[in-house]
Amino acid sequence: ELGETLSNRSFVAIFVTTLILGLGAALAAALNVYFNNYFWQLTPQQVGLIVLSGFIAAPIAVVLARWAGAVWEKKSAALCVGAPAFVIAPLPIILRLMGLFPENGDPVLFPTLFTIVAVDLSLIIATQILLASMVADIPEDSEIKTGRRSEGTFFAASMFARKAVSGLGVLGAGIVLEIADFPVDAGTAPRPEAATDLAMVYVPVLLAVYVFGLIALSFYNIKRADHLRNLETLRTRREGSNA
Repeated sequence: ELGETLSNRSFVAIFVTTLILGLGAALAAALNVYFNNYFWQLTPQQVGLIVLSGFIAAPIAVVLARWAGAVWEKKSAALCVGAPAFVIAPLPIILRLMGLFPENGDPVLFPTLFTIVAVDLSLIIATQILLASMVADIPEDSEIKTGRRSEGTFFAASMFARKAVSGLGVLGAGIVLEIADFPVDAGTAPRPEAATDLAMVYVPVLLAVYVFGLIALSFYNIKRADHLRNLETLRTRREGSNA
């Protein structure tokens, strides 16, 4: 029964998407400390303010997710919000490598970086909200096919996917550092060009992870009309069984 429940195509798409995007998020989180300290050379106070950008991003994300879900189908909304989020995430690094971003120490650097991070976090959180909303539509689709309610199974599996990739993200970060020949020993100072080498390895890896995540999401196939039809079918079934 568990295998039958979890083989639902839309759930498999969301599960794989959650695994891949979670891996990307964990990879970025593990390497942020290196970029903040060595690539951007931010002060501890500036790093703290970057973290606080999440407090600005969260309420914006709620409004954005609600609007996007009303305008488009949930899958289309998640793709339209998620794609720019995952492009914006490495954008400052890409622009710096191209010589189009303020240099370290420039007064414009931190406000620009803070704004981009806040916008990106808003889009990422909105995407996560939409993904959770998509999971909420799966139990009815599954019940039509299996005759069983399985909300707990679906949400438990989704949470498992999020937790499972945190360790893989740290492992991936270690591999990226190794490829870039970036010293990880606390007492070893990195080479002057080490931060640039790290960026050149990190950006294509992160973009590849996010592209695969969006491809996996495209296999989700429950539309708004399908969900409403499922609800009506289940309502009819229950009324018939109670008659």
